[in-house]
Amino acid sequence: MLHDDWGPALDAPVVKPTPGPPAKEARAPASVSTSQQCPLGEDPVYLAALQQAASCSGCDTPSPAAFVPGSSPWSPSPPGSSTPAPSTHQGAKSGGSKGKRTGQQKGGPLLASALAAAAESSASASSATAAGSSQKGPAASFGTGSEAVGAAVRKPGHERVGRGRVGAQKQAAAEAAAAAAASPLSSSAPAAFGTASKGSRRAVAVIAAGQGALDTRESGRSNAKSTAKQGQEQQQQQLRQPQQQGQNDGAGKYCRFPEYLPQEQLQIMFKRGLAFRGRFRVNAGDRNEAYITIPGLPHDCMLRGERAQNRAMEGDEVAVQLLPVSHWFKNYSKLPEGTKEKGLDIKDVAPWRDAQNPEQALEAVNWAVDQAPPKALRICGQVVAILEHSSRREQLVGVIQADTSGRMVGGSLLHFFVPLSPTMPTCVVAATSVRGLSEELKAEAACPPGDDTASRTLISARIVSWGVNNDAPLVELRQGLGQAGEIETETAAILEIEGIRRDDFSSEVEACLPPTPWIGITPEDLQFRRDFRNARVFSIDPPTARDLDDAMHVEPVEGVPGRWRVGVHIADVSHFIPPDSALDEEAQERATSVYLVQRVIPMLPRLLCEELCSLNPGTPRFSFSVEWEMDEEGRIYSQWAGKSVICSSAKLAYPMVQAMIEGRFDPAECSAQLYGDQPWDKIVQDCLTLNKIAQALRAARFASGAVRLDNVRVAFGLDTNGNPVSCGQYVQQEANKLVEEFMLLTNISVAKIISAAFPDRALLRNHVRPQQNKMDELLALCQAHGIHMDISSSGALQASLNILRETCNDQGVIDAITMMATRPMQLAKYFCTGDFPDPDDWRHYALALPEYTHFTSPIRRYPDLVVHRLLSAAIEVQQQQQLLQQQAVNTDAIARKHRLMDTPRTTYVAEHCNEKRLTARNAQDASLKLYLCCLLRRAPVVTEAIVTNVGGNRFFDVYLTSYGMSTRIQVDQQGVDLDSQWSDTTRTLTLQLKNSFSTNGCGNGGGSTTANGAAPVGKQPNGQTRRKGFGNNSQADKNKQQGGPAEKYGAWLESLPALSNPLLLSPVSFPLTVKLFEHLPVIATSPLQPGKISQIVCRLLLHSKDYTPNVPPPPPDSLQPLVPTQEASPPATPAAAAALTASAAAGSAAVPSTAAAAAAEEAGGFSIPYAELFND
Repeated sequence: MLHDDWGPALDAPVVKPTPGPPAKEARAPASVSTSQQCPLGEDPVYLAALQQAASCSGCDTPSPAAFVPGSSPWSPSPPGSSTPAPSTHQGAKSGGSKGKRTGQQKGGPLLASALAAAAESSASASSATAAGSSQKGPAASFGTGSEAVGAAVRKPGHERVGRGRVGAQKQAAAEAAAAAAASPLSSSAPAAFGTASKGSRRAVAVIAAGQGALDTRESGRSNAKSTAKQGQEQQQQQLRQPQQQGQNDGAGKYCRFPEYLPQEQLQIMFKRGLAFRGRFRVNAGDRNEAYITIPGLPHDCMLRGERAQNRAMEGDEVAVQLLPVSHWFKNYSKLPEGTKEKGLDIKDVAPWRDAQNPEQALEAVNWAVDQAPPKALRICGQVVAILEHSSRREQLVGVIQADTSGRMVGGSLLHFFVPLSPTMPTCVVAATSVRGLSEELKAEAACPPGDDTASRTLISARIVSWGVNNDAPLVELRQGLGQAGEIETETAAILEIEGIRRDDFSSEVEACLPPTPWIGITPEDLQFRRDFRNARVFSIDPPTARDLDDAMHVEPVEGVPGRWRVGVHIADVSHFIPPDSALDEEAQERATSVYLVQRVIPMLPRLLCEELCSLNPGTPRFSFSVEWEMDEEGRIYSQWAGKSVICSSAKLAYPMVQAMIEGRFDPAECSAQLYGDQPWDKIVQDCLTLNKIAQALRAARFASGAVRLDNVRVAFGLDTNGNPVSCGQYVQQEANKLVEEFMLLTNISVAKIISAAFPDRALLRNHVRPQQNKMDELLALCQAHGIHMDISSSGALQASLNILRETCNDQGVIDAITMMATRPMQLAKYFCTGDFPDPDDWRHYALALPEYTHFTSPIRRYPDLVVHRLLSAAIEVQQQQQLLQQQAVNTDAIARKHRLMDTPRTTYVAEHCNEKRLTARNAQDASLKLYLCCLLRRAPVVTEAIVTNVGGNRFFDVYLTSYGMSTRIQVDQQGVDLDSQWSDTTRTLTLQLKNSFSTNGCGNGGGSTTANGAAPVGKQPNGQTRRKGFGNNSQADKNKQQGGPAEKYGAWLESLPALSNPLLLSPVSFPLTVKLFEHLPVIATSPLQPGKISQIVCRLLLHSKDYTPNVPPPPPDSLQPLVPTQEASPPATPAAAAALTASAAAGSAAVPSTAAAAAAEEAGGFSIPYAELFND
């Protein structure tokens, strides 16, 4: 069996198995036999005939003569194509929606009579069940159901070139009335708005879904037999050749996109290395470019243009076939002279075509890459099948926009759906959803594109399908989320986009909970648990935390000076959640708690996470404990793990423990209550002992090669209405590190136990090495600036960062390099050990450990619950081994007794939890960014930025050190005319004022002159007009993002609320040299952009009157440290917000903060601002 990265073996199914409830629906490759994936308005019978015709004509798979060396399926454009061949010149758009369309038809015609007949017959068709149910929301849900066949909108009169013949005919535009009635949207729903995108300017081939009979001629063709079978030699040739795009079928029907390859053919291609599978990722800045990662290649494979992407969407698992070398993307600045002319020096070769296995294919591809200079070629491919649809197809959020040209579909005005996410395509709204809109929503959707004064409603939707003859996918509207620009509406949009369940727990789940009042711990329970109720156990958590899932104790070993018995106790959540129960299935589906700024979405019902499982002080609780005997240097002499009972003596907070460490703790000023007659002096001494041991453990861990990259994170103070009034940087202190070390030690110890007992089904967490090419880029960048950097190992990287912190007195540069060092890092992931027989694959790069897992947070992470069950069974295995000694232990019988998951099910759970963990992190980061944007919108600020990248003479990227955020500054959007000159030799950008400006941004008073030889903004040095904008965003959109369409600086400044300049930064002076790690003063704000995600916008500080001196800045602590809490506290008043840092330092339990900071933690129930990409 081949490794999963290369696809299944010949006799294995292409689609991944999805065992275990709740298993996701397994989607087969989107071939023509799947009705849900058919071209819109066409039934499977018709498509079967289409595939038969394609087998002869080459629409589906080309014949051996369809591809000629030296030519390409991309150039010239296929007959009837709406998109010309992509230019191979650097920066040119390829084969996508940006291609120039001259004299070419917009897809091929569908027979009007066939469409009419289909519409007529589908009037009585039953509605297809929508995948996923509409979630509850503030507005009424949109109706769902099957859509009747709509209209084929074409430009008439274009010439169509058939395969083997040339003929001209008029385009057919067919309209059919939709008969399926949909539930109308309540007229009281919030108003809608729309924005323009390139998708709204494209004709749509077919915009309705449903099945129906076609006319007699089409139905007759669907029953036709194949004229001939492909020979074995021809079949092998087909496997070696890339698909030809946009071919006509045998009946003269043009395919807008190629059909997906059948499953049998894909199996052979995967086995031979002629196709690869990977996760489809779209460039958010340019949707014309997408990528997949193919292990073994020096860089990601690029998919340029909508034809190469072939209807794939963000997150889809796709099968990709590589294009010949002559059609790879070329960076001519890296190629020798003469290669510009028609690729003279780039041979049209594909040496991997004759490969017999993936290893040979990868070797051949790498050989081809090595033939060109470094970075001269980018491997390109094309999607030939979708193996698994992304859940994001069901989770779209955006706005609707009526077609400005007034085109009608099924008796209704054509409407487009414009997603908020730039990685998703503009879609067509199904006819029944349009008819279900209220008149108010329809009126607002008809507002002119880009009208910022129109009210706006965010709407959730799901993609129904995207056929081979459709320019855009079809969507059904689901529900309105509320007015854009409001915090709660945008929070709901974040959760919807990430697919996070936010509804209440079902009655079936609630029925699994213990009856209340809970009977408590019985004598029978104590028979199988160690009793720690007399030990001095305490928890250390954020001040307002309510789900306490870890506690500790320490005591001296009698008779052995210098030895300590240290115990870590974790809430025994598995005691209350039987495997495969409704509660277990719900926890598995949610997989993790989600921490937003204003609230927490729990994984478990609050009865468990805040009461029965929470290790609250003074109350006996079930726990799972690990106890070590160790000395103060962290050396371990013995270890015990097992189930237990504890009774916590105190709930300590991080500020309290920090005060103990610093020697300023005063019990008289502490509001925490002690239980069990424990004295404060003993508690203080225990904390100091634990901290001393933790420091030794930490030093030993980093000496063994661990690396830690802490990026800046912020927390917010909220007013009584929940709006942000201040923010501050999260600061990790010794108290946090104390807990961190013992949680890490616990996870490490448990990982060793379960992997030894169950090497076939243990759930561990690994972290692979960072991407080498990006690490090389980091090394080259540091060397160019005289910064020592060793990337040979995780330990070497950490040592280099330590040297940087000791020798560099610029904290901004340190933060920027630390942030840049996280970029090459790959995600840490859960995995099943049975899938990786070689233990070397279990390693964790960042922690420099041979095995690692998550055990310490079962209240908020489902993998920890799985590990608890594994540890319970592993302890029985150890006991049996001690009893049987030399005899083999039947681990399978013990696994069945404890109802452990088998290898396939564990693999499914690991992959599901990886996905949910990533979506939770995305939601948490988006929530932080949303609140920061709201704060900067209300109170723009002058702040310091560090340059982290210079993109020629058009833009440069900066890192806002006060907020831990990166943003891009466009040179031509500064509100003043600037000349820019880029030096490729020194890698610097020189800016000079082209025209002088007065302090109010108007007039032509005295000022600097144009720099000699500077290329005007918008022009390349050779005089050619540069391409403006990228991705889904038009230039108008970019203007808005930067504060308005080339607004004069002063006018833009006057439109902002009063600025503050708490750091008293001085303005820039011209000429201005922009280079890496340069400090620049910028104005940071976030203008409201209708129907778009809130973004931070920065402009250079150009003169000293850019802020109002008599307007007080935000509270002084707004840029100073504060300690966030795990759980969102009640909203803080402005006065309380002003005292954030002071109260945190004093150890007050009333510190207002954010739940989002707690989301960064990986090792246990505590808050640490980790770079969540990989830190654990």
